[in-house]
Amino acid sequence: HGRLSWYNTTSSLNARPYFSTTKAQNIINDFGVSVGGPVIRNKTFYFGTFEGLRQRQSTIVTPSLPTLKMRQGDFSELLARTPATIVRDPITSQPYSNNQVPSSLFSQASVKWQNKFFPTPNYGPPELFVANFRAAYPSGNRQDQFDVRVDHYFSPKNTLYARVSYRRNQPLALDSGLPPDITGYRWQVRNGRLAAVSDTWTISPRLVNEFKAGFSRNLNPRGGMLTGQEIIDWLGIQGYPKQPADVRNIPVVSIQGFQQVAQVAGETPAENTFQYLDQMTYLRGRHTMKMGVELRPQQSNDIIYPQFGTYTFTNRFTGFAYSDFLIGLPQSTQRTLPRAGQYSRYWSMSMFVQDDFKVSRNLSLNYGLRYEYDKPAVDKYDTVFNFDLRSGSMVVPTDKILKESINPAFPAQIPIITAQQAGYPTRPLRNGDRNNFQPRVGFAWRPQASGTTAIRGGYGVYMDDLTADIFSRQYGGPFRVTESFTNNIVSGAPVLTFTKPFLQLGTPGAVSIEALALNLRNPQIHQWNFTIDREFAFQTGLRISYVGCKSTR
Repeated sequence: HGRLSWYNTTSSLNARPYFSTTKAQNIINDFGVSVGGPVIRNKTFYFGTFEGLRQRQSTIVTPSLPTLKMRQGDFSELLARTPATIVRDPITSQPYSNNQVPSSLFSQASVKWQNKFFPTPNYGPPELFVANFRAAYPSGNRQDQFDVRVDHYFSPKNTLYARVSYRRNQPLALDSGLPPDITGYRWQVRNGRLAAVSDTWTISPRLVNEFKAGFSRNLNPRGGMLTGQEIIDWLGIQGYPKQPADVRNIPVVSIQGFQQVAQVAGETPAENTFQYLDQMTYLRGRHTMKMGVELRPQQSNDIIYPQFGTYTFTNRFTGFAYSDFLIGLPQSTQRTLPRAGQYSRYWSMSMFVQDDFKVSRNLSLNYGLRYEYDKPAVDKYDTVFNFDLRSGSMVVPTDKILKESINPAFPAQIPIITAQQAGYPTRPLRNGDRNNFQPRVGFAWRPQASGTTAIRGGYGVYMDDLTADIFSRQYGGPFRVTESFTNNIVSGAPVLTFTKPFLQLGTPGAVSIEALALNLRNPQIHQWNFTIDREFAFQTGLRISYVGCKSTR
């Protein structure tokens, strides 16, 4: 047997967006098929589904762009504003004649950036420079997903199923806030894979065992269409280490009050999860006992591609941000040197035992104990750090890491020692929490033979995992350093320019240290509740509950 489906919607009944001159497109086609049936009569069965989504819509861009006069260095339009903005020579502090910056003072890098990334305005009066460009461009999304499951009947006591799933998501997204013929669209293909197998074995009428194994992988590579090294070379920016030509990141040029050319940061994150679980159920008299164990190894990889500097233009020197930009005088710049990728490896283990005890016809008890352990994560190549409060030093795993992997721009006055010197575990740089016992107990009682009143209560301890997100804080420190530079006029000349934005010896910014405690413990929550239910006539009931919780550790 099978099934076909198709869902379609259009923008016919949609309203026109406020910032658009026309009604935005939004067409969605969601279609699918499912089919299932026997492979071997009364033994093997299959079921499969496919679903696809195609969405076509519009992205409205409303960037703030320089006026036609501003592009030529003519800022006379600012004199008519209230209050008037006077553009001054940054060296002499004298106003430019007629508020016009001579073209001989223009930075060629700024002119190139302007001509490449800033189209001429198409909206509003000529002097408007806020949201003075308006247009809608195609965007959308494409998703495909399929699932296949096979069930096999070995015998009345033994059954098995296997399942495979795949999902792919490819958006057509415009991140720049500018026309796509200038910056292009985002490049992203997000996909997820999952495989699982489950075996159920009835060992005896009283004993049932279930085993499950699974694997999932999520991959989300993304980036823009522009490559940073090409732009750096084209603008003539000096002082940034040469990077591979295919790195899809760009310089961040921020001009106060004007459009910033945005591009999603290039990155290739991937996560792999393996899962093995076995659970057993045993029936004896008035008891239903369950016990189980689970092992979950995980991997989290993330390749973070190099950046190409941050260049911030304000009204610091001439009195207006865009004139500062035209003559190539940033207020501040930043340079972040690349570091090695992140390759986290960790696993968690849990086990439990519980019993449902039917004490009498009107009283049931449930009690059990769960134990969990999160093994502290390690990095495949050990490029992580921690901080030792006792010595005031950063801690790295080994002497090899200390000699070969520390960023050369990291401040030499901050001491760095090895795990052996600090008395820390070598690779995770922290101790694991092995005291995660979680008792649970509950009851249900009907005090009256009529059964119109029920009283229930319970108490349990629950633990929160310490995942790779916690571990990611150990990847900064001495491995990824941001140098910050502030511009000034010294002896009649700027310290920094757009094409020479970095000093030979940078001033590292505040070193952010998000270290983990040596004996970090898993957070725990204690929860309890007490409920009284009462049934009345006319199918009416009343419930009174008290629910409490307390977070610890």
